[in-house]
Amino acid sequence: MAGNTQMKKGVKSSKIPMIFNIDRSGWTAWVSLFFTIGLLLFSMSCKDFGIPDYSLNVVVQAGVTGTPAAGNYSYKDLSVVAYNYSPVDSGQLVEVLVNGMRYSAGGNLTIYTKSELVAKIFDIRGSWTIKFKYSAEDKNKDKNLKDFNYKIDFSGATSVSGTFTDDRGKNGTWAIVASTKILTITYTNWSNYILTGSTDSMSGEWKGDGKTGSWSSFRN
Repeated sequence: MAGNTQMKKGVKSSKIPMIFNIDRSGWTAWVSLFFTIGLLLFSMSCKDFGIPDYSLNVVVQAGVTGTPAAGNYSYKDLSVVAYNYSPVDSGQLVEVLVNGMRYSAGGNLTIYTKSELVAKIFDIRGSWTIKFKYSAEDKNKDKNLKDFNYKIDFSGATSVSGTFTDDRGKNGTWAIVASTKILTITYTNWSNYILTGSTDSMSGEWKGDGKTGSWSSFRN
C-alpha cells in the first residue's frame, strides 16, 4: 500500500555518514597525537623567542686591576653584573666607560644590549666643556644673569695636577686628591673663580665675582 512505503513523519534515518562513525577511543588517540605534535613544535619554536643572550666585552687597561677580568662574557637579558676596579697606583683614579658613557669605578651594570666595558686610569688632560649655572639666589637678585659655557684644555705632567687654559684665554691650575676624588679648578686671572667637584661625575659647585652656582662638564 502506498501508505506503508512512506517514512513516518518525525522519524529520522538511523544511517550516519561513515566519516563521523569513529570509535570514541580512536578519536581520543588522534586528539592526543595531534596535541603532542603541536606541543613539540611549539617548544622547538620557543628557542627563537626565549630570553636573549647579550655579550659584554671587558677591557682592563694598564694600571688597573679588578673584576670582571678582561674578556668576552655572555649574559641573559636584564642580568645584573657587579664590577669593581681600582688603580695599581693609589695616587691615581679609575674611570669606567660602558659603551662610551662614564660610570663610577665600582657598581652594578644591568645588561640589556651588546656592551663594552672599559676600565682605565682617569686622566682629565685634554679638552672639556664646562657648563656654568648661576644659583637661584643670584638669578633672583639679577634677572639678566645667563648661564654660560667655556671650553677648557687641561694639561700637566701627571694625571692629578697641572694647568689649564679656556677658550677666552683665561687660565689657572687644577689638582685632584685621589683619596677623596675631589677636583679643584682655580682661575688665576678671572675674578678668583674656583670650581670644586667630584671626578666621578665631573660636576660640582663654583664661586667667583661675588656669585655662586653649579657646574657640569663633558669631554670634547
